[in-house]
Amino acid sequence: MKENNIVSETVRKYRPHSRKSVYALGENLLNRNFKVSVINTVWVTDITYIFIPGYGFAYLATVIDLATRKPIGWHFSKRMTSVTAMQAVKNALISQNYPKDVILHSDRGSQYTSKKFRDFIKLMKLKQSFSNKGCPYDNAVIESFHSSLKKELIYRVNLLSFKHAKILLFDYIEYFYTRYRLHSYLNYITPQEMEDRLKSTKANAA
Repeated sequence: MKENNIVSETVRKYRPHSRKSVYALGENLLNRNFKVSVINTVWVTDITYIFIPGYGFAYLATVIDLATRKPIGWHFSKRMTSVTAMQAVKNALISQNYPKDVILHSDRGSQYTSKKFRDFIKLMKLKQSFSNKGCPYDNAVIESFHSSLKKELIYRVNLLSFKHAKILLFDYIEYFYTRYRLHSYLNYITPQEMEDRLKSTKANAA
């Protein structure tokens, strides 16, 4: 290559630039204790990017119950804002009949540290918990879910539009992942089966 003046073409690796002012308040109530056995005690949430050819980036916010590993609320949006994050939590609250005192764990992204989002969490009587700065392992369960979603769906199909992506996401989350995909953490039953078991146990105990 040197003799023929040939050089390889390289792509500069993306390195995220942290903001100087990262929200420093708020505790890490989860502390990587991902083994939860009681439904609606700890939820984890995050936003991920989804690229749509010919359109650009869209954003999926998801909420998962740690006891069932079930996506209990999600919202797909054209904008990455606190409203997107709030709508996913609203959908989770609706699906779970508005439980109180649930720990809601997220990273320290601006969507989750905004005053609008924090005020909403207080209004809904949830307990907000944050990962340590720049530590995705503190929110490993939701990171793993989004990774599986991309490997099993997004990277294997040709997304035609925002609407098409939303339809496929609905099918993957609400049907395949929730009702048909066996989960190793749950001893190879589905998240829906685990939720049904826990609700039945709670009802019998009452």
